[in-house]
Amino acid sequence: DVRLSNIIFGGRLFGFKLRVENPQGYDLAHASGWRIFTVDSNDFLVDGTPSTVPFTSGDANSWGVYSSRTLSVFIRVPPDDMKPFAMTNTRSRITVLLQDIPAGRSGWMRFTAPEGYIWDFTDAEFVYDPASAGTTTNAMPVAAPLPRDGGGKLIFRPMTFAAFQTYAFTALARVPDRAPTSATNSFFFELGFNASANDARRAAAVVPAPPVRALKNAAVDYTTTILSKENTVQFTIETITTIPENGGVEITAPEGFVFDGNCEAIRALNPSVGPPPPVTCSSFVDPRRGPLGKPVVTLRAGPGGLPPGKYSFGIIVENPPKTLINYATTDTECGTFICWLYETFTFLSTPTARAVGPLDYGTSARGFSIKDKMLEAQIPFLTEEQRRATGRDDRPMQPNSMIFAFKLDRDSRASGDLLLRGPHGFEFAEECLPGVAVSEGTVFGLGNRFPPEYAVWPPGVTVTDCRGKGADARLTLRMSQGAFLEGSGATGTALSYGALYLFRIAVTTNPLITPSVNRWLIELGSESSEAIEGFQLWAFTRTNVEPVTTARERTLAGEVRTQNPLRISLRPFNSLAAGGEL
Repeated sequence: DVRLSNIIFGGRLFGFKLRVENPQGYDLAHASGWRIFTVDSNDFLVDGTPSTVPFTSGDANSWGVYSSRTLSVFIRVPPDDMKPFAMTNTRSRITVLLQDIPAGRSGWMRFTAPEGYIWDFTDAEFVYDPASAGTTTNAMPVAAPLPRDGGGKLIFRPMTFAAFQTYAFTALARVPDRAPTSATNSFFFELGFNASANDARRAAAVVPAPPVRALKNAAVDYTTTILSKENTVQFTIETITTIPENGGVEITAPEGFVFDGNCEAIRALNPSVGPPPPVTCSSFVDPRRGPLGKPVVTLRAGPGGLPPGKYSFGIIVENPPKTLINYATTDTECGTFICWLYETFTFLSTPTARAVGPLDYGTSARGFSIKDKMLEAQIPFLTEEQRRATGRDDRPMQPNSMIFAFKLDRDSRASGDLLLRGPHGFEFAEECLPGVAVSEGTVFGLGNRFPPEYAVWPPGVTVTDCRGKGADARLTLRMSQGAFLEGSGATGTALSYGALYLFRIAVTTNPLITPSVNRWLIELGSESSEAIEGFQLWAFTRTNVEPVTTARERTLAGEVRTQNPLRISLRPFNSLAAGGEL
C-alpha cells in the first residue's frame, strides 16, 4: 500500500517508482497479475485498472522476469540524429550493440524503443553486418526483423548466438518531438519474450535512451497581470544542447508586450534557483510573426557559450494595453490561447534576418491573462485581540492565518476562481478549504463583527473549494442564482463593485526569512489587484558574530586560556520589555 499525503486529482497523469525483489523464476501470472487500485481514507475502492497494467503502450500483457541478467546492450546515436523527425524530416540512425549474450538459441526476440519512436526502414536499409558499429565480431544471424507496424517494436525470429561474441545492428527510426513523460525513456531488449517456460526466457536488458534534442520544462510566470503595468516576467527553460558563443535563446512573446530594446536578464524571484545565465539581452518586434508582429527577445551567449541545463531568469516588460483572457484550447502546442515560444539557435535573429542553425526543437509555455485593475486590495491591520482570535502568527516557519480585503471595479456575476498569490516561501495546504472563512461571525474570530468599512458576503456567494500549491491558493466561488447583492440592488449578481469584501485563509507555514520580494496578489474574474505589500516576519535582521581572532587555541594544559571576545550584533523586530531574556 502507498498511503497518500497529497491529492491525486482526477483526469491527470501520475507516475511513481517502486523497488521490488524479483521472484526466483517466471510464472504465467506475472504477465497478467499487475493491478493498480485507489482507495479512500476508509479503504473503500475508488478506481482501478480494468485489466493488467501493460508493459508498454499497445501491449496486452504486463512484464515478467528472465533467467539471465548477463546480457549487456549499448545504444549509439549520433548527436545530430537525436533531433526530432519533425525538426529535420530525416530518420535517425540507431545502432544497437549486444554483448555477453547467452549462447545458443535465443527464442523470439523483441527490441522496444521508448514511447513515441517509430521504426521506419525497409529490409534493405536494415544494417546487420559487423561494420555497422565498428567493434562487432559477428554479424546478426538474421538479416532483418519482421515487418514493422509503424510503432516502436522490432520482433526478431529465433537466432543462434555464439559464446563470447559481440553483435550489432543499425536501424532507422523517427525520433519523437519530446522524450516520453508518461512511460519509461528507455530501450528494452528481450530474448524469449513470448515464452512461458523459465529457461526459454533467456535474458533481457534495459538501456536509458539518449536525451531527445528538444527544449523542455518551459514555464512563464508574472508579478502582475494588470494591463499596461510594468511586469517582471519570470522565464524557465531547460536546454539539451550546448549553445555556442553568439548563439542563444529566442523567446517570442504574444502581441502587445513591450520590451526594452536593451533588456536585461535579472535574477528570478524564486530564491531557490540560481543566478541568471550570462547572456546579452535585446529585443525587437518582428513584423513577420503574426498579423501585427510579435516581440522577439534574444539572449545571446558570451564566450564559452551556455552548457546544457535548466535556466531561470526575469525580464522587465510592459503588459499589453488591452485585456486578454487566456483559456484552454487544443489548437495550440502549449494548451492555452496565449503561448510564449522558446527556441535555441547557433545564430540569433535580427530585425532584418531570421535565426539560423536550430539547436534544440522549440517548445512553448502557457501564458497568462491581461486584466483590469481592482479598485483596492489590502491586508487589514489587526489589533492584538484580533490577532489572537484569528491565529495570526508572524514568526518564521510557523502556521499562520491571514485576512485579505478586496474591492472590485465591477460586479462579478459568474461562478469562478479567486486566485491568491503569495511571496516565495509561504505554503498553503493542498486542501485549504477548512482554513477559509468569509462569514462575519468567523473572519475576525468567533463573535467579532466586521468594522463598518467592510461589506458582508452575500448569502448566495459561497466558497466551495480551495486548492493550494506552494504560495498560491485558488478558491472556487459559487454564485447562487437570484442572490441579492449589497450595493448593486440586483438579483443574479454576485460580488458587488465598490464593496470591500474580506476573507481569511490559513497558511501552512511562513518562510524562514522575509521574502526579498514581499508582495501578494488577488485575482478574480477579469480583475487583478495591485501588489499588496506583505508583512515583516518576527525575526532578527542584520545579525553578525565577529571574533577578535580565529586562530587555533595553543594554551598549555593547566594555564589560563586565551580569551576571545565576540562582538554580537542584531536588530530585533519586536520591542522586548524589561525582564525578558536574550
